[in-house]
Amino acid sequence: MSFIARTYFWVIENISYRLADQAFIPETDAEKLLQKYPFLKDKLDIMNNAIDTELFKKMEVEKKYDIVYQARLDGVQKNHKCLLEAINGLSLKLLLIGKGQEKESVLQESAKKKIDLTLLERVPNEKLPALYNSAKICAFPSLFEGNPKALLECMSCELPIAAFAVPGIVNLIETEESGLLSEQDSLLLRKNIQRLLGDPELSSRLGSNARHNILENFSFEKLFQKEINNYVKLINI
Repeated sequence: MSFIARTYFWVIENISYRLADQAFIPETDAEKLLQKYPFLKDKLDIMNNAIDTELFKKMEVEKKYDIVYQARLDGVQKNHKCLLEAINGLSLKLLLIGKGQEKESVLQESAKKKIDLTLLERVPNEKLPALYNSAKICAFPSLFEGNPKALLECMSCELPIAAFAVPGIVNLIETEESGLLSEQDSLLLRKNIQRLLGDPELSSRLGSNARHNILENFSFEKLFQKEINNYVKLINI
């Protein structure tokens, strides 16, 4: 993008925020925005992704997979190859949902490691809950996130989560309470995957707590009411 284009968009963005009575933004992006526009301090309100908790919920379906991970196949942020490395030699069934330029690379790597992989590129939203529930756990090795809807959906389905303690995830999951977090290391991810798969009681507790978090903080009902309350407040100013 040229200097002129960048300048144009910065001016438009700056003016828009200055004229706004209130700005909504996911929690993980709020600090960056405030650093860029400190004048938003009294205007900014946290508004995360909302989840349809009636659609995304625990279901009694056959467990066809050990692990599910939904993310675009980008090769960097979503960190699929780290997950493949983590489960190498464990004889687990992995379901990946997503598409991207790294598809062939991921398929080749999984074949090299002889991993039992099912890859689905396109899945209608209404069919996602059954697929999530067909797995025993969700592994989410992403290196950074904003407000990851796929992870929130799995939490709403009461799937126990094994993930890395990175921005966008640490604010959603408390380790040992609503999931298992570790540093960015495939061996640590492997350890947590094995813990979840080998301890049904732990998995059940973490999944139940994750669902409670979604109901309290990310349901359509809660966030819709929060947004309505904000609009009412603005009208009454």
